[in-house]
Amino acid sequence: MSGGTDSRRVRSLAALVGAVAVVIVGSGSASGAAPTANLLQNPGAEAGPGSPDGVVIDPPPSWTTTASFTATQYGASGFPTTAQSASIGGGSNFFAGGNTALATATQTVDVSAARSQIDAGTQLATLSGYLGGFASQADTMTVTATYLGASGNSLGSLRIGPVTAADRGGQTALLLRAASGAIRVGTRSIRVVMTATRLEGTSNDGYADNISLTLAGSTVAPVLGRAVNVAVVSGRVLIKLRGRFVPLSATQQIPVGSVLDTTRGTVRLTSAANTRGATQFGDFTGGVFQVGQSRGGGGLTDLNLSGGSFRGCAVGAGRRAVATRSSRVVRRLRGNAWRTAAMARSPASRAAWWTYATSAIGATSACAPARATSHGPRRREPV
Repeated sequence: MSGGTDSRRVRSLAALVGAVAVVIVGSGSASGAAPTANLLQNPGAEAGPGSPDGVVIDPPPSWTTTASFTATQYGASGFPTTAQSASIGGGSNFFAGGNTALATATQTVDVSAARSQIDAGTQLATLSGYLGGFASQADTMTVTATYLGASGNSLGSLRIGPVTAADRGGQTALLLRAASGAIRVGTRSIRVVMTATRLEGTSNDGYADNISLTLAGSTVAPVLGRAVNVAVVSGRVLIKLRGRFVPLSATQQIPVGSVLDTTRGTVRLTSAANTRGATQFGDFTGGVFQVGQSRGGGGLTDLNLSGGSFRGCAVGAGRRAVATRSSRVVRRLRGNAWRTAAMARSPASRAAWWTYATSAIGATSACAPARATSHGPRRREPV
């Protein structure tokens, strides 16, 4: 931060007014346990008989398929062998692209029962499966899991594949691939799509088997006065590491004192409400802030605003100083959490979004808050 003619005084005043104390909204209690088993039906193409030769198309049950996507039997001439199946636990069948240039299989999984854990930013998704192809040909299979909101909007995705001919050493084979990532806050379903692509030859030799999608807790519980959990809700959120900002790419636990940049994204911050395991969370966007919390503060979480320049905060006095006041906003933060313990007792404030802004006041050397407002469903009240 740049100072004016009295930079020491400006920094002191800015530190005083650039903090927002919040009791974060919400409880960590779950409305339903997050499932831990494979969420996909017929993940290994075993529900049907499978094509005996790859020419007859046998669409796998539980999947919505396009073109010639098929289940094919291990041991069919020119395809992966039964010995290869035994080596990966592949059963009788695997997925293949059939004989068209592009073929897909889609399955959508409802995860709304785990919404409490997902919206608290404590869930990871792991997508895995065996992917492969034929000999030295370049045909491929990819699998994509897309997080969908309540209205079906895409919130992000995971992908595995392709396994290239070079990966397979020019041999017919299926190799294990896996990817994990934080489930985006607001996810209510996950759409999984297998895509087989033919790049040469007449058959679409993109192969897959034993596709798995699982959920798991991603972080340990936040610790009062020591650590909080953060998850990206939307956009791009940065965290300051070793003196520079880097993207926050997954749900993770960060120490109290960490600095977050939400100017281009929204972060969900979950903190401990007490030492007995209760948690609380809120969403924040539009500013840069440092997370603070003391062990003796009753769960109160401080968001200390930073960034911007206070060069307009010059030393001065009298009417001329007052006349040169500036309402230029230097720092701001928008959130939907309670700002004080007293506000927490007001039901009308529970879901409110508020904006806290800090302005530079020119010649007086006072850098004061413009105002913090609570944007409730029916009212707007200054704090």
